[in-house]
Amino acid sequence: MYTIHFSDISPADGINLYRINHTSIGGTVDYSNVKAVVFKKSIQIFPNPAKDKLSVSIPGNNKPVTLQLTDSKGTQIKTYKAAGANIRLNLPVLAAGTYYLNVIKTDGTSSHKIVIQ
Repeated sequence: MYTIHFSDISPADGINLYRINHTSIGGTVDYSNVKAVVFKKSIQIFPNPAKDKLSVSIPGNNKPVTLQLTDSKGTQIKTYKAAGANIRLNLPVLAAGTYYLNVIKTDGTSSHKIVIQ
């Protein structure tokens, strides 16, 4: 029994299929079972902490999204409509503290904590 380690440095978003092709010293070739691994590329928001601007990276996105900025109580402060994988937001004047940016896409919503200095 042996262990093999492999890192895919550039997996596709979604289902990736992997199998091992092994050639023995005698030249016999055999294959492992196929393994499916799901990668969901994550949304990145920076800088965090922020002051007046925010960048949102949504890998592979080419559809419209809604971005909702809320305070820590869930009160909506501002809504942005945008499209694309790299979005820049001009923030309104905000008091220092913790806020949330909700990224609403056709395939789901995610909430991201941001800190305003």
